[in-house]
Amino acid sequence: MFRLQMTLLVVSFLLYQSTCDGFSEHFTTRSKSGAGVRASSHRRWRDSFPSTRQWMSSQAANGEAALQGNFLGYQDNTVKPSVSSTAALTVEKQQQKQIIQDYNVPSVRKVLAFAIPAVGVWLCVPLLSTIDTATVGLIAGTAQQAALNPAIAVMNYSAKLMTFLFSGTTTMIAAAQERDRSIQKDCVDNDNPRQQTVHCLIGALQLSTLVGAGLGALVFVLARPLLFALMGSASTDPTILAAATSYVRIRAPGMAAAAMVGSAQTACLAQGDVRMPLYATAITAIINLVLDLVLIPTVGGAAGAAWATTLSQFLSAAWVMQWLIKTKRTRASATATSKVEQDNNLKQSTSTKSTRGFLAGRMRFRDLLRMPSRDVSKGFAPFVIPVITTQAGRCSAVATIDHVVSSSLSTASMAANQILTCVYYGLVPVAEGLSLAAQNFVPGITERDGSPREKSIAMRLLLKSFLKSAGLCGIMLATIMGTLPLYSGAFTTDAVVRGIVSSVVPLFFITCLKHGVFCASEGILLGQKDLRFLGAQYAVYTFAIPYLLLQLKKAALAGSSVGLFDVWRLFLMYDLFRTAVMALRIFRLERKRASAGMV
Repeated sequence: MFRLQMTLLVVSFLLYQSTCDGFSEHFTTRSKSGAGVRASSHRRWRDSFPSTRQWMSSQAANGEAALQGNFLGYQDNTVKPSVSSTAALTVEKQQQKQIIQDYNVPSVRKVLAFAIPAVGVWLCVPLLSTIDTATVGLIAGTAQQAALNPAIAVMNYSAKLMTFLFSGTTTMIAAAQERDRSIQKDCVDNDNPRQQTVHCLIGALQLSTLVGAGLGALVFVLARPLLFALMGSASTDPTILAAATSYVRIRAPGMAAAAMVGSAQTACLAQGDVRMPLYATAITAIINLVLDLVLIPTVGGAAGAAWATTLSQFLSAAWVMQWLIKTKRTRASATATSKVEQDNNLKQSTSTKSTRGFLAGRMRFRDLLRMPSRDVSKGFAPFVIPVITTQAGRCSAVATIDHVVSSSLSTASMAANQILTCVYYGLVPVAEGLSLAAQNFVPGITERDGSPREKSIAMRLLLKSFLKSAGLCGIMLATIMGTLPLYSGAFTTDAVVRGIVSSVVPLFFITCLKHGVFCASEGILLGQKDLRFLGAQYAVYTFAIPYLLLQLKKAALAGSSVGLFDVWRLFLMYDLFRTAVMALRIFRLERKRASAGMV
């Protein structure tokens, strides 16, 4: 086990060394330099990275000295409060307030107000799968419910491939809003308010529909091979395989609607509308539950559940489009909407933080079937490979853990693992909202016209808000996960299983405690479009982590004492290191930004 841990540390260190720009050149230069050069380099680095308080205090002090002509900090050998120091603090607060206002730097409350509704984006697909599992088990029996296990896994893993649409939409909408603000500031009599945001949103909806339809067609064709890969062709029950295949193929067309709804939800969140995403998720879940109760007894088992889910997704997509292109008071067609009404809808959506009627008169239902504009498609291109690689890295570790547990550990360990992962993966989406929040707020700083010094100060204030928000989120998740032994009896009555759960919970407690920091860090890097770093990191993790986990399986089959605790301890080490690597990367980028601000 010690050898595996050391191998993981070495691989992770080499990864970080390869992704840091100029890492080796920095040490080469230092090794060839003398002591004087090293000291000079240290002074330059120290001077190029002053704190926000030092810089603002110096600016205020200089201004006060210029006004008064001198600076007296001591009088009669007694230390007294300096007028300049008081003025410096006042000016510092004023400058911070001005930067917060100019760059829209979010407070902790604002971050959480965005992140909490964003949970609905990530919970939608798992929530529908959970409803299907419960209703099929209660109505259709164990065999049909067993077929949902691999079928839902195929659908959930396939849905992960669409997450680049949500990340790209959030970042691009935020950047488009900044461009619209700049245009509005330069031209007060602008005839096309928020034109950049409208153009970006329409293109995102069109591209999402196209990508979702293409991915759905691919899943439909590859349904049986994908299920064979998960279930194993040798011991597959033909009845279960047939039911699972039917479920996947019926749900595949619904991926187009799911992609469009997800992009619309993230776009609305990026514009400050927190109601629409929650409404969409709730409407989809309620429709799915009602249709499950009707179609499972009539159509039959897994197939009925699949039809219910697919229909609920398309009905939800229709409701979302109705929300965007229709206003409360008008029932006229989109073509009949006057130019004045269109501009009023845009201005009203800005002032009320509601996206209802945002696209009134600018988009119709059939426009979803059109090709997106080239500039919007090019804007999504940088997100495709890195985000898909990121999701592949996440899924590869989880899938390998499931394989190792089911193929080499005891039945009690398998049951305990199911309980632990059921609770853990139900909590994970809560922190994912921080990632979307970061992708929304960071472009407001990086894409805005301004001095490097102001951007550096704004970014530090943003990082401070996200660190506090991530800490609160981590404490909440860790509390729920850490108290699992108290309510594990709701999942099982087996004392052995409950004992295994209690022994592994401390590892999950640590994982949950830092998960908010991990999600926020990933979102900040995505918001800065540091996609090459993320792609390279997860490309290594995709292969390295499964390899190390399979070594545990090999050791267990060889007779070594390997348990569930060992499996999740290895995952915890990986999780801690990837979080640390992302945090160090953010620190390094911020140091570069601060150095640029001093030039």
